[in-house]
Amino acid sequence: IKGKLSGDISREGEIGPDAVEAYLSGKKSAKKPAVEQNLPARPPALCAGCQYRELYTALNAAKPSIVTGDIGCYTLGASPPFRALDTCLCMGAGVSQATGIASQGVKRVAAVIGDSTFIHSGITALINAVYNKVNMLLIILDNSSTAMTGHQPTPMTGVNAKGGPTDRINLEELCRSCGAKSVEVLNPAGVENTTRLINGKFESEGVHVIISRRPCIFVKKKS
Repeated sequence: IKGKLSGDISREGEIGPDAVEAYLSGKKSAKKPAVEQNLPARPPALCAGCQYRELYTALNAAKPSIVTGDIGCYTLGASPPFRALDTCLCMGAGVSQATGIASQGVKRVAAVIGDSTFIHSGITALINAVYNKVNMLLIILDNSSTAMTGHQPTPMTGVNAKGGPTDRINLEELCRSCGAKSVEVLNPAGVENTTRLINGKFESEGVHVIISRRPCIFVKKKS
């Protein structure tokens, strides 16, 4: 048995086909296919029809002081043309970062997190924000899918990992149970209304939650 721990394969990088080929052939590095040079850059971007586009447009219009991001396909909101996210560390960290920043007296602080990530590691962070009585806005992007890793169902869909029926988690009630001062659900299609709502939450004390709800475009195509 050979691998990274034994030192036979480099500890850096992934154990992909190139690394395995290099090890089996006894070469220091595997042959790489020739690549055409001077190819145009094609950075990843949010999909056409994605709800995040409208949400980020509204959020930018509200002029927050800082927006802490999280891990998911919505992290692409940090890239042009939106440049809507200022931080990204790990799952659930965006809510904790916003809590820390708001606790220092910074106003108009927002955290953005996906529905799946919120269930995974954002609930405790929301409770912490409420417990510490900070003034911040948490935006949960509910697209009825774990889109980043293959569109698996979420606990809010009423479908389990095998495709069978299961009990649905009510995201709004969950946030209220965590102590959020207000919980609003919206379809981000109305950018002006979304901006107005975000501004109102920025002006209010306490921890507020906005759930931006519209299915991922690929989920809608399958249904």
